[in-house]
Amino acid sequence: MDRNTDSAMNDLRNEAAQMGANAIKMIDVDVVPQGTTALGEALICTFE
Repeated sequence: MDRNTDSAMNDLRNEAAQMGANAIKMIDVDVVPQGTTALGEALICTFE
């Protein structure tokens, strides 16, 4: 992964954590010359 993709994924993880999520489900990562976006769902999971 390139730096922009890593940054977009980190932004997604940070936003999910601020919402109280402890996991994310990646839906899409879009890389275009104008920038990179990551789309995902913030999840609150119980791990056993």
